[in-house]
Amino acid sequence: MTQSPVLVIIFNRAESALKVIDALRLVKPERVYINADGPRPHKAGEAELCTETRKAVVNAIDWPCDIKTRFLDENRGCGKATSSGISWFFETEEQGIIFDDDCVPHPDFFKFCDEILETYKDDTRVMHVSGNNFMRGQKVGDASFYWSNHALVWGWATWKRAWQHFDINYRDFETFIANNEISNLFDDFIIRQYRLYHWKKLHKQRLTKPTSWAFAWSYAVYTNSGLCANPNVNLVTNVGFGENATHQRLSSDPDSNLPTQSIGQISHPTHMVPAKNADRFVLKNHNLYSLKGIFWKVFYKAALSLKPLIRAS
Repeated sequence: MTQSPVLVIIFNRAESALKVIDALRLVKPERVYINADGPRPHKAGEAELCTETRKAVVNAIDWPCDIKTRFLDENRGCGKATSSGISWFFETEEQGIIFDDDCVPHPDFFKFCDEILETYKDDTRVMHVSGNNFMRGQKVGDASFYWSNHALVWGWATWKRAWQHFDINYRDFETFIANNEISNLFDDFIIRQYRLYHWKKLHKQRLTKPTSWAFAWSYAVYTNSGLCANPNVNLVTNVGFGENATHQRLSSDPDSNLPTQSIGQISHPTHMVPAKNADRFVLKNHNLYSLKGIFWKVFYKAALSLKPLIRAS
């Protein structure tokens, strides 16, 4: 059993969404929220896929629980549909766990979330709980998890008090740029430019159709010096890579279908300080590997190769 309520974000992929529901069945959350974006009118057959997915997911929840649904008639896009769904979730709940329809958790992820959500519920420094570990087998510190500033969102949890900082419109972004606050967040030039590029792009899109809620959430966490509890083992696997994915279309990504494992008895770090080296490693080896990040990965490698020449000159 899990003490935490769960929100599942679905769209048009019943097969992967049902894998998430199968994982929930093992821990039987008492409150389950389902948020679904509407079909895109220009996509033939998508209305039928959305309807089938909604029915399949609701029918698969066969344990005693309170089910709430928010099924949109019109398509709002990934950015607005998901973020407004999370806001809808926190209209009722003070804290909870959130899954996209392709993020399948290990049972231990729920006990991890339950403990972190309860332990740090009144600690405003902590904003995010992640189920992901992209450290390629490297352990960070001696505890079950490490503190980070980097919010990983393939299965995660947070509090209503933290989500209130989310702003998909990036209202303070111009001040952020004018004060060069980006330099206080990242000491690596390539990572700094990669993040700045995406935040600027999404800031421009805010008045049309925002495409990413995740970058806006990462912006909220970074600019509020938020701490994220990232596990030292991988607790959630992303099974949704491929042509039908919204963002993760590169099926050869090493983090696709990453195995999960038990976290064991949970121990907490002695000090609440972000592991900057771990964040740097993940940003370089996970984020810069993504399809949209390939340019930045090439740019980064080129910059590294030029460093000895610059030093010698």
